[in-house]
Amino acid sequence: MANGKGTVDCRYCKHHWFHRDPPDSLTAQMMCGLWKVAVPRMRYGALNMFCRSYEPVSVAAPALGRLAQQMQDDGILYGIFYNDLARSDLLKRILDLKTKKFLDGHPDDWKAEHGYT
Repeated sequence: MANGKGTVDCRYCKHHWFHRDPPDSLTAQMMCGLWKVAVPRMRYGALNMFCRSYEPVSVAAPALGRLAQQMQDDGILYGIFYNDLARSDLLKRILDLKTKKFLDGHPDDWKAEHGYT
């Protein structure tokens, strides 16, 4: 995907929305309308994040492609570095979107439902 034609990320999903303006700033609160949870962009800013429910906002937006084969669980937020998108074996499980618990050792006192990003 390192061709300048876009990438797979929550930002390009039809369920994604910004809670504050400006939408492209790092201080904007990014939310998933499907799972009703804040997307932890500040902690994982360098990762592309998405779940199995990812639906591109347009036909021109990238699809999950081979990554979908590695994403076996519904309701899990996955992450991968942009340059690793061709290596689906490098997908990381980040957050359980149903329970809002981190799966990567993030401190338990950080609550995704509070909207901290």
